Amino acid sequence: MAQIPLPERGQPLDVAYISRLAQEINNLSRDASTARYDYITIDTKDSGPQNKKMSEVRVLGVIKKLPAGKTVTAAEEIGFTHSFNGEFKFAPIVTATAINVGGGSAGGNVTVILKDPTTSGIEGTVRFNESGTATVNVNLIIIGVPN
Repeated sequence: MAQIPLPERGQPLDVAYISRLAQEINNLSRDASTARYDYITIDTKDSGPQNKKMSEVRVLGVIKKLPAGKTVTAAEEIGFTHSFNGEFKFAPIVTATAINVGGGSAGGNVTVILKDPTTSGIEGTVRFNESGTATVNVNLIIIGVPN
């Protein structure tokens, strides 16, 4: 960053000095407004990458509770849905993580499969890979451009 020399006491301010001050202020403003750490890129499936300020992004954290203490068989599937109620301009990015709330082996051996998210919601399935009694929740993290 450039250092502007301080004027001597009593020195008249000339146009060149004021111009240099204005130029450096403009440089600071430009550098501060384009700082990458304030931005996030959301690569939407229909409209490509959207570069937005963090304050212009909507992030949702959702817990979907599946039936507790359910007796399941291997390859059994339980579906779940979550509605966004028109919160997003483009289909958001959605990730899901299964949480073995009950601690049993059947709840610890699952696969979560998400369908293609839309602007109105997401559907998914929890597939049990082992028989037994299970209590499983699904945590969703949803990131998108708000309407």
